[in-house]
Amino acid sequence: MIFILGAIFILVSVFFFIKFCNKYNILENYNGEKHQKYTSSKNIPLIGGSVSLIFIIIFTEFNILVKLFLTSIFVIGTLSDLKILVSPTKRLLVQFIVLIFFLYTLDIHLVVTRFIFLDLLLNNIAFSFIFTAFCMLVLINGTNFIDGNNGNVLIYYLIISVFIFLLNSNDFKSISNENIFFIIELILILLIFNCLNKLYLGDGGSFLFGSLFGLILVELYLNNTKIISSFFVILVLWYPSFENLFSILRKFYFAKSPVEADNNHLHQLLYFFLIKKINLNKIFINNSVSFIINFYNFIIILLGSSKPNHTQFMISLILFNIIFYILVYFALLKFKKNFLKK
Repeated sequence: MIFILGAIFILVSVFFFIKFCNKYNILENYNGEKHQKYTSSKNIPLIGGSVSLIFIIIFTEFNILVKLFLTSIFVIGTLSDLKILVSPTKRLLVQFIVLIFFLYTLDIHLVVTRFIFLDLLLNNIAFSFIFTAFCMLVLINGTNFIDGNNGNVLIYYLIISVFIFLLNSNDFKSISNENIFFIIELILILLIFNCLNKLYLGDGGSFLFGSLFGLILVELYLNNTKIISSFFVILVLWYPSFENLFSILRKFYFAKSPVEADNNHLHQLLYFFLIKKINLNKIFINNSVSFIINFYNFIIILLGSSKPNHTQFMISLILFNIIFYILVYFALLKFKKNFLKK
């Protein structure tokens, strides 16, 4: 019964927020920035994060500190959506301060990674918290980077949610099945509206999901260090994390600001390739990009979950992902440059 109430709550909230945002012209996606123009100039309300946060606060059993943490990260993202906290540098600084405060308060920090040199450094408690906060920071902003196509973030974290549930059934110590069911329910309903182009997550939503799953997976590892490799967690979260790091490096390489938004993320290049090769509806192509990318992620996580304690196997998969990503990326980038020269 509680899950039915949860579904009704999400649906009612979505319709309310859509009407509210459309009426008062707030939290709309399109404001004319260059990186928004590669799919559509239509105004879509950025309400996925608002609906998700309220739902998580009301229906899940996370403790009050976790909910305060998620709220704080969401607020930072929403201030970005509202163009109040515009500076990426200031946004990163505020995020980092919030992360350090709540990780310390919750006493959540990495203590062992099976990487000898890093483990020696993690013996220092201050370094341990700073390193954990840095990892979370990369994930949170990486999640925002991949939120450029309908469903990309939601499908990715839906896949992870399902695998967390499967790990629970194998006696892993993780969040409760009730909480994970609620998260899956939330994602599935939001995904429908997102793929229909009725709502977007916005910075607030992508920050929220990045911080939520970062916290869940760090705790999953900390509670199962004897039966799970830290590199399994890295594998599960590789896509948004590597997207973030790679974006910074490529912008440096091309002499661009690492905090400046652009249209050259992997999902955007894949969208450009498909839209030029296939004469179909833009929304269909937009959604297809997310399904293609996440089908690959599903296969990789499926392989990794077969041996979650096998560090060398995890490292091999991570290295394969990085090499495959780079090869595909530069092939798509070359196609775009050659097409634009015509």
